[in-house]
Amino acid sequence: MPEVRSKTAKSVRIELPEIPPDLNKIVGMATCNRYLYGQEKKRWKEMMRLLSCRLPRFTEKVDIYLTCVFGTKAHHDRDNYWACFKFILDGLACIEDDNSDLVEPHLNPFQYEKGQRRAYIDIIKREPQVD
Repeated sequence: MPEVRSKTAKSVRIELPEIPPDLNKIVGMATCNRYLYGQEKKRWKEMMRLLSCRLPRFTEKVDIYLTCVFGTKAHHDRDNYWACFKFILDGLACIEDDNSDLVEPHLNPFQYEKGQRRAYIDIIKREPQVD
């Protein structure tokens, strides 16, 4: 079960027990069964929405960092994991104040831990720009 691990005034860390689907899995779901993609997207949106109920609302810009932890050092194409932000951001939409310009997604370098497969989402409030 996903859970909010730490929460401060400026940042939140969410630990997910699985890694969101990459572009290859998304395309595979869409071509294999036209309903499978919709079901998976709905599942992730609902999971993230339930988590976001426990998060503070952000009225200033935030950076969202996704860190994927894989159990093996098999090759994973970083470009394909940008697609999974759609699944995450749709569910986290209720933490922002009706302005999608507040969110800037970032993909951290992959990490490897033998036998582990999970993901972290770090939401960090951006410091105001001083001119």
